[in-house]
Amino acid sequence: MDLIYDVGGVLVSPRTTFKIMVTEKRGVLSAFAVLTLFSIATSASASAVLTRISLGFILLTGFTPPITAWFIALTFIVVIVYIADIVLWLLRSALTYIFVRIFQGVPSFNYVLLVHGYARVGRSAFIICMVASTIIGGLSWLVLGVIGFIASIIVELIIETIGISETQKLTTGRALASVLLSLIIELLMISAPIIVLMTISGISSSWV
Repeated sequence: MDLIYDVGGVLVSPRTTFKIMVTEKRGVLSAFAVLTLFSIATSASASAVLTRISLGFILLTGFTPPITAWFIALTFIVVIVYIADIVLWLLRSALTYIFVRIFQGVPSFNYVLLVHGYARVGRSAFIICMVASTIIGGLSWLVLGVIGFIASIIVELIIETIGISETQKLTTGRALASVLLSLIIELLMISAPIIVLMTISGISSSWV
């Protein structure tokens, strides 16, 4: 019951909700549960859209893939997204914790994990848009997907900023800086290997 209240509270009144979490000493397991719930919901909603697109392809071509193969593919997507979410949650929390110390907050790694876990609630916008696109049809999935993605990022950043400010005793400005800097570094760490591989691939192809 507390978990349901926390999820709703983080969306409606994040500052008050995080104050309650600190007072009641909410554990990291609850944040992990929220992360799990919204990670699966995110990949499931995206998979629903992919399924609808694939059905359209099947109707056009007449090619019907084995049900078991399709089920395995969707399960694979959910598992990969979930593992990636856990890794990025830990990485982002570690980076944010470093910046909290730099900005002279009152660092608590458990509460940083808590904040970033509960911030996944912001994905509600993306999930709702994906579900809506399966009902509306057409190219709505693309438009709604972009809108939902942008809205989710904004909501997550707001929740993270308020949560870090409240749990780490930082001003809103310093909390925002911690959140943004950790996000930028995380994105650079993810994109750097891809850029290197693309560069190597480009150099190799030019030699052929």
